[in-house]
Amino acid sequence: MSRFFAYDPDQAYLLPPNVKDVLGKEHLCFRLDAMVKEFDLGRFEEAYAAEGRMAYPPAMMLRVWLYGFCLGVSSTRGWSGECARTWRSVIWRAG
Repeated sequence: MSRFFAYDPDQAYLLPPNVKDVLGKEHLCFRLDAMVKEFDLGRFEEAYAAEGRMAYPPAMMLRVWLYGFCLGVSSTRGWSGECARTWRSVIWRAG
């Protein structure tokens, strides 16, 4: 068994050109995306200070939180795992 990850330097894409083709247009993440786009998150964005390191956009963090909530995941470690599983399925199905 190899000690190294397999890779293909001639691979055209890491992800498919359109993730909806792999997950389907009705996947939960796209429904949440459409819902969060309707929210006014200006007050959240204003709350971030100019100093310090860069932060993730509030809209993205809200999408991750809502995705975890809908799946019944209550810890940030669990959210991370669910997001990673979703993206891994996209990568492997497209490959």
